[in-house]
Amino acid sequence: MDSNTWLLIFTSLKYIAYLGVILYYLMPDVFVFRTPDGKLSYLFLVFIIYLFLLVVLSLVYYFQNKKTHAEIFALWKIVPIQSGSGSVFMDGKLKQLNGTFNVFNESDVMDFMAESFTFSFFVSMDNSSIETVSGKDLSDKKTPYQPLVSVPGAYSISLDPLHETLRIAFKTYKTDDYEVLIPTIKSRRWHQILVTIEGRTADIYQNGAIVKSVPLPNVVSARPGNPYLVMNSHMFARVALVQAWPRRLKEIDIITNYRLNIDSVGVPRYPTASSSLFGIPNLNFCVGKLCMGKTEPVKKALTHVVYEYS
Repeated sequence: MDSNTWLLIFTSLKYIAYLGVILYYLMPDVFVFRTPDGKLSYLFLVFIIYLFLLVVLSLVYYFQNKKTHAEIFALWKIVPIQSGSGSVFMDGKLKQLNGTFNVFNESDVMDFMAESFTFSFFVSMDNSSIETVSGKDLSDKKTPYQPLVSVPGAYSISLDPLHETLRIAFKTYKTDDYEVLIPTIKSRRWHQILVTIEGRTADIYQNGAIVKSVPLPNVVSARPGNPYLVMNSHMFARVALVQAWPRRLKEIDIITNYRLNIDSVGVPRYPTASSSLFGIPNLNFCVGKLCMGKTEPVKKALTHVVYEYS
């Protein structure tokens, strides 16, 4: 089962426990071990069954969901501001960022960024980014490409918002950067970019499908460091759900991972506002239709994310 299913199961068990506590305070007389005729009470039997299910599900979850990869479940917003600022919505909080942002902690880097590794993220590029590239810059080969993600010692990834192209510059041992272009990054659409490296072989996947497999001039220059996002891009973009595995994933695993992490229209899982006991959304977070189609953030909203175009 995927993480959303487990979240639903444990959330349901939590609210059932809340309901039991409320019933206990409202009707304590019915919470007896035995009825007057000496039989076990129904509520006590229900309580025993509830504890049994909780223990069994917890054991299944523990053994089925051992951590095999790093995953940062967040939403980064990159905007073309000269100060190089951006924001990330993670763990229910909005954080302002400047410059670059390391996506993993050091223990995850040591566990999941090995010599052979797989790294992926979702990105959506707004077509208004085209307006930020001035005419004089078009003669410069590198200017339209805006830095987005870097895996130190392995490769860096940049986007060209004008030509909707992604560039990966692999850094190999004692050789010049080996560049690969992917000209299929459409604006206003979500794309999962996944790169897996083993030895001199690098496979590049987009939305679960392999788009290019390249033999590198040499192996990557070092064990990869902590990946980071660049916040001083001259484009509007969003990045979500960063993942890493300490091995070269098989194609079937890549396809399965992509399908588990998107909805019916290809939008990745992203953090949502916390809900009240009755399911009323926290209005401090504005998503999709809740934003009423406005181009400016809703008053007092933590962040403004429109996913309708995806």
